[in-house]
Amino acid sequence: LDMSHLSLAGQRLQHVWKPLGSDANCGASLRPELLPRLKSLLASTKLVPAPRVKDAAEKLLAKLQRNETAVGAPAQAQERSARYAELASVVHRTFDALEGENKGELLAAVLQQYADCVEDCIYRWEREIHNMHDLVTGETSGEGALDAEDEVLRVLYRKRRQMAESVLHHSKGANETADMHFESHFYASLHFGLAEQLTARRDPHRLTYLQLESRVRPDALQAKLFKDYVPARLRQTIREEVFESQSSGTQALREKITNWFSANIPVGFRANDTVEQRREAFLYQFCYDEEYRITDEALNYMLCCMHILTARSLILQASGQSLSEPEQYPPASFGRFSSESSERSVRARCTMS
Repeated sequence: LDMSHLSLAGQRLQHVWKPLGSDANCGASLRPELLPRLKSLLASTKLVPAPRVKDAAEKLLAKLQRNETAVGAPAQAQERSARYAELASVVHRTFDALEGENKGELLAAVLQQYADCVEDCIYRWEREIHNMHDLVTGETSGEGALDAEDEVLRVLYRKRRQMAESVLHHSKGANETADMHFESHFYASLHFGLAEQLTARRDPHRLTYLQLESRVRPDALQAKLFKDYVPARLRQTIREEVFESQSSGTQALREKITNWFSANIPVGFRANDTVEQRREAFLYQFCYDEEYRITDEALNYMLCCMHILTARSLILQASGQSLSEPEQYPPASFGRFSSESSERSVRARCTMS
């Protein structure tokens, strides 16, 4: 494992998790309502949209403001309100960026997209609202705007969270407790790349368990989690959650990862072939087998390039050295093969237990 991928600060920058209190939970009650803000924007930009577009866009904002039901939205009013509050927060940030001169064309594009999706499901609302935010601000907030690496980190983050919850429930049973402060003690004892660790460390009552025989030892927890969080488990998770899953959004993610492979062909792979020949050979002879299943070697290569796994052991193995011997080649040389390297040597370098 390359432990750097567990950095909470790095994962936050790559949109793997968001801190509590951000977006909808941060000052949402202090925000003005959406419809008056839109009216103010129209006046300041002197934009006169088509009546149909203006009415439909205002209808969407009114639905968010009034917590009206929509296809795909939570049935419970409280859950639906929280979901809508997140979208309203994104709209507010979009409007913040639209304030100023010469923003009329961008505002017209935003209103057109809002109008087009008003009668659709909440998933379409989320996509269009986030896309318009990204268009206006230049930031990345929508699911479809994430890089392949960010998406892979999200998949692994969810798996680590499930693993930690499983160990937590086992620890609760062993200690015969359901106290919420025990959960804080549990997560504060971990270093597993989870946002719950930060929240738990703010709970002073967790320190009580340091004085009790709670049988929760940080070293034992770490060992138990990392015993299962190994390269084979990571490959299995990505294979099951992405390449073999039929869940919504996985097809787009598979295409995104395939595009990543196409853009990250090793420099020396079939160097004398044309670009198209190299791409076809790399994708269909190295990355996927005869039944179009992703290979372990391809997953290893991707995870090493994304700094989720470390390639150090592969480099030493390929150069005939043991892990105890000093390195003769820097890690940066991984992936840069000579033109004489065959596909078999590439595959051999990406073999990991």
